[in-house]
Amino acid sequence: MLQMEDTPGIQSWQWEVAVIYTELLSHLVIYASLTSIQKRALLGNHKTADNVKYADTIPPLTSAGLVDMLHFHVQGELTETG
Repeated sequence: MLQMEDTPGIQSWQWEVAVIYTELLSHLVIYASLTSIQKRALLGNHKTADNVKYADTIPPLTSAGLVDMLHFHVQGELTETG
């Protein structure tokens, strides 16, 4: 497994940066004055919500909108099992 500092892009972010990025996207979705900005913040590079794949994403990400972030997991992240 790669060390976090050797991993490119979003995979190498500290969790605090990911939280701030997600908060920024949510504020853009709610408060942006242009619908094109709201749509880009919500869907990222996807044209419609139907194009968003709800599967675990393997880097590199092709889109990083708010919906993409909901389904993004850091490589090696532990998942809670019930």
